[in-house]
Amino acid sequence: MTKQWVIVANSADARVFETNLVMSRLRFIKEFKHPNGRLKEQNIESDRHGIRSNGSQPGNSSMHSSVSANEHEQLVFAKKLAEYLNKKAAK
Repeated sequence: MTKQWVIVANSADARVFETNLVMSRLRFIKEFKHPNGRLKEQNIESDRHGIRSNGSQPGNSSMHSSVSANEHEQLVFAKKLAEYLNKKAAK
């Protein structure tokens, strides 16, 4: 029997279900919670962006990430789900 997983998720909650080709019903497997996915951007970031020197050039430049704090939290949660599915698939 070939198993298929269905994940229903948003940035803070995920549920994993399992089904196979014979049985069309979904069977609940596991629920994940990621409370940081519900936080607003200003509640995730703890302080201002860092400042770095431009070397010999006058002035400084701000260091910011290429992803927002919310996007980072989404990536953290997605990685956690992927790790779970990879372990489950290896069994």
